[in-house]
Order: sequence, then C-alpha cells, then structure tokens
Amino acid sequence: MKRGRVRTVEAALPIFDGRAQSTNSALPDLVASGGLAAPLGAEATYLGFDAFHAAEWTDMCRALTLVLGDDSIAIDAAAEGFTRACERWDEVAGYSNPTGWVYRVSLN
Repeated sequence: MKRGRVRTVEAALPIFDGRAQSTNSALPDLVASGGLAAPLGAEATYLGFDAFHAAEWTDMCRALTLVLGDDSIAIDAAAEGFTRACERWDEVAGYSNPTGWVYRVSLN
C-alpha cells in the first residue's frame, strides 16, 4: 500500500461540460436537466448510462481509492467497472443498486 499524502481524485477525473464535477454539485443539475428522475430517498432512478456515470464517477473513485490505496489503480478499476456496466446497461439499470454492482465489478 502506498503511504504518504493522497492526491484528490478530482485532479484525474474526466471533464464534463468543460469542468470536473463531483456528485454533490452535479446531481441537482442532472435532476433539473432531466438526466435523472426525481430522487427516491438516498437513491435515484437513472434514465441513461451517461447520467449514471456522471453522478457516480467521483464517489466510486474515492471509495476505490480508500480500498485499493492508490488513486491511479482506483481510477483504472472504476473505468473497467463502468465500461462493463455500459456494455450491459439494459440489465444493470434494472438492478436495485447499480452503483454497488459497478463497485463489486471494479474490485474483481
């Protein structure tokens, strides 16, 4: 495990609409723009993979960085998990917790 100061994951995030967005700042915009259906408690129903990816990417990278101990490995793992989710989005979108599925696949 890498020791020392951990960089923030946002520095390596893909760019959305010209700037990196965290889940907290992107979620209201996604709901307002129709990217998400109305939030249901702590969860939301995603209308498409792009909205799901934009809303969950930052938190997924953070969670994987904590578990894996290296932000570059975590970003690679998250990219793999999201790629697999995209390939199977019709199925994954119907799961009760698509974020959990991506997390689990990313760790495999």
